[in-house]
Amino acid sequence: MAYMFLPMQARSPLLSYLLAVYLAGIGAAWALGRWDHHYLSDHRPVHATSPSVQRTPPALRVSLATMAGAMAYMLFAM
Repeated sequence: MAYMFLPMQARSPLLSYLLAVYLAGIGAAWALGRWDHHYLSDHRPVHATSPSVQRTPPALRVSLATMAGAMAYMLFAM
């Protein structure tokens, strides 16, 4: 979002396209459930040293995929 506040003369088209492709990939990863390892559970097993990972609720995955897709679209449109 900070990149979008820059004046049009200060933006690089190549950087805009790279960021848009990155965000599209993140959106696809959320939509397919491949980005769930970033959503940590508050409930840890007794003998675990690292936090446990749980499946992300579908509504959250859809909203995050939509947000990433919208950001990618805005970067392509600029």
